[in-house]
Amino acid sequence: MKKKLIYILLIIVLLIIGGLLVYKKFAKKDNPMKPEVALTGELTPNIIKLTNRYYQDNFLISPYSIKVALNMLKEGADGNTLAEIEQLLDKSTIGNVNNPNIKIANAVFISNEVKDVVEKSFVNAIRKKYNGEVLYDDFKTPEVINNWVNEHTDKMIPKILDSMDPNFIAGIANAVAIDVKWAYEFECHSTMSAPFTQRDNTIIDVEMMHNSYEREDVKYIDNDKITGIVLPYASDTNLEFIGFLPKSDVNSFINSLTIDELVNIDKEAISAGEDLHINLSMPRLKYDFDLDQFKNILIELGMKDAFNGINANFLKIINMENRIKKGRGNIYVDEAIHKTAIDLNENGTKAAAVTYFGLKDATAAAPKTFKTVNINLNKTFVYMIREKTTKEILFFGVANTPNEWNGTTCSS
Repeated sequence: MKKKLIYILLIIVLLIIGGLLVYKKFAKKDNPMKPEVALTGELTPNIIKLTNRYYQDNFLISPYSIKVALNMLKEGADGNTLAEIEQLLDKSTIGNVNNPNIKIANAVFISNEVKDVVEKSFVNAIRKKYNGEVLYDDFKTPEVINNWVNEHTDKMIPKILDSMDPNFIAGIANAVAIDVKWAYEFECHSTMSAPFTQRDNTIIDVEMMHNSYEREDVKYIDNDKITGIVLPYASDTNLEFIGFLPKSDVNSFINSLTIDELVNIDKEAISAGEDLHINLSMPRLKYDFDLDQFKNILIELGMKDAFNGINANFLKIINMENRIKKGRGNIYVDEAIHKTAIDLNENGTKAAAVTYFGLKDATAAAPKTFKTVNINLNKTFVYMIREKTTKEILFFGVANTPNEWNGTTCSS
C-alpha cells in the first residue's frame, strides 16, 4: 500500500512538472502582447519594435521627431547621462528634410524662476542648431506649451499636458506636421464597405478606397517578406507613402526589421506602366495615438540616468553653482511624451507628431511581362511616410482598426 502511494505521488509530481513546461512553452509562444524583441544598434527599428510589443491595435510614431527631440535633450546633458543618450542615438542620423511641405518646429520652454541662470550655451545651441524658439513663462498652467503644440501640429494634437508640476524647470519639444495631396487621388464614388481582418482575426467592415494605376511613379513591391505599394504624393512634395502586408505575421516582421531593410524597402519595386497595371484597395485611416510607454521604452533602450532624480546630469542647462543660488536640487526628465495623429483619405494625408521632454527639480520629487496585380490592404498592414531623397521616415504605423463603414463617401 505504501509503495503504491509513492508511485501515485510520483506520477502526480511528474504531471505537474510536465504541465508547467507545456504552459511555459505555449504561454510564451502565444502571447502576442509580449513578442520577443531582437534589438539592433539603431534607434528607429528599436523604437518600432518596442512600440509594437506594447501596442497591438493602431499605432503611429514619428522616428524623425523622436530623434530630433533626443538630440535637443542631449545639448543639456553631461557625464553618464550624456553617454547614455549618445549610445541610444548611436548610428542614428537625421536626414535633411528641408521641405516646404513638412512643417517642423522646435522649442525649449524655460521657467521664469531660472531664466537668469540657464546656461547660455544651451539656449544658443537650441536656437542655432535646431532653429528653436526659446519661450519663458511662469508656467503655472500648461497653456503656453499646449498652444505651441496645437499651432505647430496644425491643430491635430490640441494639447499634451493636463497640468503643470510646481517644480517645472524646462521643457523640450519637437513638432512635425504634413498636409499633402495624393499625386493621383481616389474617386469618392469608389469608396465602399469591405471586410477587414484585424490581428486577432476579428473581421470588421471598413471604408475601403479603390484606385488603379499605370504610372511609373507608382510602384509594386513583392519580395520574400512583403507585398505592397509605393504611392507618390503631389509632385512638389517629395514625399511618398508605402503601405504593405508582411508575408509573415506582423509581429514577426517588425521584430526582424533592420534600418537597412527600412531604407531599401522599395529597392526591387516594379513601376506600373504599359506592362503592369496595379489595382489598389486601401482603407481610410483617421486616428490619434499616445505612446504612453515612451518613457519605459527609452529606459529599456538604456537611457536610464536622465529619468533618475539622483543620477541625472543636466549641468549644461543650469550649473551647480546657480542651482545652489536658486535653492534648486538636481534636474531630471520627469515627462517623456510622444503623440501622433493621422487622417488618410481619398484626397491625401494629414499627419502630425510631437515629442516632449519635461524637466523638473528632483527635490520635489523585374523583367517586363504584362500582368495585373491586385493589392488589397484588407487586413492589419504596415505603412510609413517618408522623404524621398533622404529616406527619412517621418511617420511609421500599423493599421489594425481603420475607419468603420458608416454608409457615406467623401462626397456624401
